[in-house]
Amino acid sequence: MLYLKTKNTGMLKNIFSGISALSPELEFTFEKNYIKASAMNRAGISASIIRILRFMFSEYEFDENNKVILNTIDVANILKQAKDDDLVEFKTDESNAILKITITTENKKIKEYEITTLTDISITVPPKEDMELEFEYNFDRDSFINAINSVSIIDANNKSIILSAKNGTFNIVKMSDVKNKKANVCLDFIKAEKEQESKYNSSEIINMLLAGKDATYCKLKFASNMPLILCFETKDYFKLTFMVAPIVAND
Repeated sequence: MLYLKTKNTGMLKNIFSGISALSPELEFTFEKNYIKASAMNRAGISASIIRILRFMFSEYEFDENNKVILNTIDVANILKQAKDDDLVEFKTDESNAILKITITTENKKIKEYEITTLTDISITVPPKEDMELEFEYNFDRDSFINAINSVSIIDANNKSIILSAKNGTFNIVKMSDVKNKKANVCLDFIKAEKEQESKYNSSEIINMLLAGKDATYCKLKFASNMPLILCFETKDYFKLTFMVAPIVAND
């Protein structure tokens, strides 16, 4: 049995909006100080490693039956019905077969939802999140997402972007199949010890940026033809790590 209570609803909405597009099924394990979940997505393109700290909740209780597999899309859709400062409670039955989500509004109106938890779902364990990669950069989330949206203007149907750290700049580049168009946005002037360049799926990255919307600390790591790792963290509420595989020439 599990019971959680929180008014940090806005943060949870953003986290589940992002991860529901990346990992529709996740097994959540409740520990003393945090809730953890991790999985590769179905296509094996990206991975999510979630840590939601107990300080996110005003009440945080669980018994020895401390694992539950959820359809994250269902949870995200229910949380969309709440305002950012509504009170939300999560409670399972004794067998963790049913999750009840209760939303209490400021004027005491109550909305109640029940979803069936999942069983016998195969979840692929992702690689270790502490993978060492040659280029590491602390970034501003809004600037990063604006740069992706900016370069995407030249070809909205092409869902790939190139990260390029070379010649003293860190850039997002997009090559279009339409009339050889190209877009290039400089995110920062940096000192890269070695030139790095790799192509990634921009839709996956956008969803990762959505999940990390409330982060106070954002970091990325990548190397040529290696996974991109995005880390989002706050001191008291969560640590999210995402990985997305590179698009290589033979893809």
